[in-house]
Amino acid sequence: MALTTEQKKQNTQLNAPLWVDLLINNGAKPELVKFMISQLVFETGWFDNTSYKLDNNPAGITWNANYKNRSGASIGSLRSANEGGNYVHLSLIHISEPTRRTPI
Repeated sequence: MALTTEQKKQNTQLNAPLWVDLLINNGAKPELVKFMISQLVFETGWFDNTSYKLDNNPAGITWNANYKNRSGASIGSLRSANEGGNYVHLSLIHISEPTRRTPI
């Protein structure tokens, strides 16, 4: 079911500040933050898709062996049948983005 304009607005007001803080605190250039938030809106379907809501996985990252030993990462919910596999479940949103100290 498609989100209403009001639901999109509410989801953005609830989620965007977290991401703005996370991006700025990890060295994103302020002039790029709006673009990054718009990409998150696109990737998460206005912060409403399954991988974001159930797995704290904003980009729909697919589980693979590289995540076996990553702290806070585990096998997440099933992807659609045509995609196959599982999403990565991240215990916290902030571990879904690498910590950077150099500008993005």
